[in-house]
Amino acid sequence: MREQRGFTLIELITVMIIAGIIALYAAPRLTSKIFNVRAAAGELAEAIKYAQEMSMVHSGDTHYRIELQANSYRLTQGGADIPDPLTQTTPFSGSWSDISLNQIGTITFDSRGRPTCSGGLAACSTPADTDLNIVLSAGSDSVTVTLARLTGYAYVQ
Repeated sequence: MREQRGFTLIELITVMIIAGIIALYAAPRLTSKIFNVRAAAGELAEAIKYAQEMSMVHSGDTHYRIELQANSYRLTQGGADIPDPLTQTTPFSGSWSDISLNQIGTITFDSRGRPTCSGGLAACSTPADTDLNIVLSAGSDSVTVTLARLTGYAYVQ
């Protein structure tokens, strides 16, 4: 008896057809816009976490806050710009030309990391309110950054 090695032609064609069907289904969903929106949402969530952490580390000092605009954010300490911890450039900010935010206002963290919102961001101001959802969108693609109202924890959904 001869030992068989490898795949038959039918098996290879079947796998190629299945891979083609999966590619046709997945390719339209993998546009560069969704990757850009996901990256921007991750960047915004990390900036919010940084502002919260710095407010807790520097308790008693002027608290850190993040100011949200239509397509950008900026971190400050008591209204003064702070340097980006990675690049050491001032201000610590981010902006996108093709991505917009659905929320505009300011998030300030106290020494315990609890958020207080102003300027149209009333959702995280009191424990009775709901979590703050910041939707970043580019065309039909969107990603939500949620800020937990009680803990101030920011995460990407």
